[in-house]
Amino acid sequence: MAENATAGEPVQQDMVIPDIQEPAVSIVGADGCGCGGTEGSCSCGGGAGAAAPESVYAIGTVTARFPSLNLEKEFMQAWGKNPEQTLTVGDADKFAVLSQGQNLYLAREMCWVFQSGDIDLYVLQPRSYVELTGLVTALSPAPGQVSFALVIGTLGPIAPPGMCNGAQLPIVTCNQVFGFTGQAFINSITAEVTGDGDLMRKISDHLAGAGGGTGQTPEEYVAAAAGNAFSALTLLSDNAGQTDEHRAINYLTFKSLALYKKEIEMELNGFTLNSVQAHPDALSGGRRIQDVILLYASTTTTQIQRYFTRIDVSGQFPFMVNDLSLYYDHP
Repeated sequence: MAENATAGEPVQQDMVIPDIQEPAVSIVGADGCGCGGTEGSCSCGGGAGAAAPESVYAIGTVTARFPSLNLEKEFMQAWGKNPEQTLTVGDADKFAVLSQGQNLYLAREMCWVFQSGDIDLYVLQPRSYVELTGLVTALSPAPGQVSFALVIGTLGPIAPPGMCNGAQLPIVTCNQVFGFTGQAFINSITAEVTGDGDLMRKISDHLAGAGGGTGQTPEEYVAAAAGNAFSALTLLSDNAGQTDEHRAINYLTFKSLALYKKEIEMELNGFTLNSVQAHPDALSGGRRIQDVILLYASTTTTQIQRYFTRIDVSGQFPFMVNDLSLYYDHP
């Protein structure tokens, strides 16, 4: 897998979705407004001279809520339940109903909320049926696993009260929704590391130097180290994904397996990640480029090592300008 490839695999479920062989059809309402405004008062796009919309690149979870009582009752009927019943409807139940093609009309009307931890951050507006399907898939149950959703889109205004049952959160129009589990991501890290012969030899030498006291095979060591690296580094994405710094860090955390290989390699060498910083690159010119700097500290001495990469966040889709390399202080 390429080092800047998407780590992890989307949750795979059998879903009946519309034929999207033709260009994706917008599902913005008939009034032409994706943020719930009425005709003539839509504020999503701004005027001709409006600034470019702010991009969002965020990692968290997606949940679906009923924006109105009538939609909830309609959902209950589609579910085969008595609409008069009072039932707790979880995301797994919503997935079971909304993933059926005949119920896509319900999915289109749901209120989709993006969360970081337990904090509601955005109301999500799918740009087309492709993104709507991604939102539905993000509800897919994964027993015993932690699920994540990567959302890429543009930031809009605050949702009007009637759009999401009173929840007044910023609207993000989604251009990509990618759901995956933590275990799928860890499996990708493991595959990347075990495919690196030099790193695997270092791990074998490390285990041999420990006198076999760990009782681990190299493969077992990698599996454990991959899980530890994932647990530590995914904490970096605990943000709203709006600022250039956060978008750069989020991209690096979830699109670069080289970061996880470096984390495992530094652990072998007796270093632990101490901090991560991002700031504008001094030589970015007309581009918006962030230097992401990782500081590793020795667990036995005062030695520190820094590594960095440049992430271009000029557009909606960030990308790495250079591979991870040693960083040196300079005036």
